[in-house]
Amino acid sequence: MATKKANINNKGKYNEEIDKYKILYEQNIGIINNLIETWLYELYKEIDYELFKHAIEIATNKGKMNKAYISGIIKKWRENNIKNINDLNNYEYKIKNRGGKNGEYKHKHSKSKYAQSLEDEDEGLYQKPTEEQLQAARREFEELTK
Repeated sequence: MATKKANINNKGKYNEEIDKYKILYEQNIGIINNLIETWLYELYKEIDYELFKHAIEIATNKGKMNKAYISGIIKKWRENNIKNINDLNNYEYKIKNRGGKNGEYKHKHSKSKYAQSLEDEDEGLYQKPTEEQLQAARREFEELTK
C-alpha cells in the first residue's frame, strides 16, 4: 500500500495536499522558512493548486520569482474573488470582452487612434438624406447654376 508523505502544518494537522504547494514553491522560487510555510498554508485554504501553479508560471515568465511578486498576483485575484483556475478564465474572458458601462472603452489607449476619432464623430453625416433635404439641395443647386 502506497502512502503519501504528509507534513505537519503550523496548526498541528497532517496535510498531504500542502506538500504540492511546498514542492512547487521550492522548485521554482526557493527555500521555505516558517513565514513562507504559514503563507503557503493560508494560500492552500483559499485558492486551489492549479491557480497557485499559474501564479508561479506568471512570475517565472516575468523573471520575478519571489514571494512578493506572487503575493501581488494572488492579492489581485483575491480582490476579484478568484479562487480557482475556472474563476480566473471566466474573469479574463469578461475583461477581454467588455467595455465601459456605456459601451465605451474604459481605457482610450486600448483602441487605435482611428477608432478613437470615429467614436466622437457625428454619425448623422453618413445618413441617407431625406426627400425634403434632397429637394432643398436641388433647389439650391438650380439657383446657383442660373
